[in-house]
Amino acid sequence: MTEHLVFNKTAEQKLALEEFLQVQWNEDVKVLLEKAGENPQLKAALLELLEKIILFTAETGEILDIAGQDNIILYLEEERWSFVLVDAQYPGNAKMMNSLKIILEKLLYGIEIEDLEKNVLLNSLNFIRTVNGMAEQLGSKARIHVSPDVTSLNVDFQSILNNCLSSK
Repeated sequence: MTEHLVFNKTAEQKLALEEFLQVQWNEDVKVLLEKAGENPQLKAALLELLEKIILFTAETGEILDIAGQDNIILYLEEERWSFVLVDAQYPGNAKMMNSLKIILEKLLYGIEIEDLEKNVLLNSLNFIRTVNGMAEQLGSKARIHVSPDVTSLNVDFQSILNNCLSSK
């Protein structure tokens, strides 16, 4: 899943919703995707939100806190779906995508990372998997790209990540 949604391997294949939900087990995400599949207006609003998040991340290097309760709210007002970012600014390290690139390069060269870097790694990858997975499920071509110079290498990042995170 990480290889596909984060490192863009097998990008030509689309994951089944059930596959995506095995990794993204948040019930709110599941319900939101199911409702968006039934409601074209909700789907359009969610796609707009996801594409703006992807653009924001690409332009700023920042991630958003999309996992917190009510950090982002989609709502229906006068038969039109909209959204508001209530508390979506990620606390702490604002430029996590820049940090992520450095961390991945360290892992690539076998350099051990610190606990704070492991936290950045986990939160960044979860954010990217969630946003890219939802975008894919809704039919958007937009994606958060980690780093072409890192992801284009023929490296088994999943094994490296598993080893790194199992030592946490």
